[in-house]
Amino acid sequence: MSIDSTASCSSQRGSLSCNATTGFAVLAAMTFSASGAAPTPLYQEYQNHFGLTPFIITVIFATYVLCLLLALLTVGSLSDFLGRRPAVLSALAMNGAAMIVFMTADSAATLIVARAVRGFATGFAATTLGATILDTDRDRAPVLNSVTAFARLSAVTLGAGVLVTFAPVPEQLIFIVLLALSVIEAAFLWFMRETSIG
Repeated sequence: MSIDSTASCSSQRGSLSCNATTGFAVLAAMTFSASGAAPTPLYQEYQNHFGLTPFIITVIFATYVLCLLLALLTVGSLSDFLGRRPAVLSALAMNGAAMIVFMTADSAATLIVARAVRGFATGFAATTLGATILDTDRDRAPVLNSVTAFARLSAVTLGAGVLVTFAPVPEQLIFIVLLALSVIEAAFLWFMRETSIG
């Protein structure tokens, strides 16, 4: 269960403030959503390179959604028992693994694997980061979670489109950027407040 956010803020000296922890959770949630949406502008490239049929593209999309729902149903509340930080770290590790698979993808099968891992990581992270925001800023949590969802989808659509159109090797670069963000966020976990107890 979550502990009182005020008590959590006052009991952990040397950690990020509650406001900073909220900000971290918002940015991390945006990264996960960006990672999930990033491959979308690349499907034309994948279709040309791997000869993907419309059916296979549908399977790839469906795999992401199914694995996201699976995570929500199976590990959605796991951070209440493990703690927010271990749960976010696990999701970031899965996210990083998916980015590496995307960067080295050479077939429809590898794309399906990458999307499956991404979907599960997103489902795991979404509930954990949403709970972290609620733990540290109960008053603004509903607004922050709603705005975050809209802002991250808008940003990734624009950013991914620009990279695909103008950047060199877009099939790798966009995932390198997202992988770097995941590594940086994993490092920040050392300073993040633990706002959940088992």
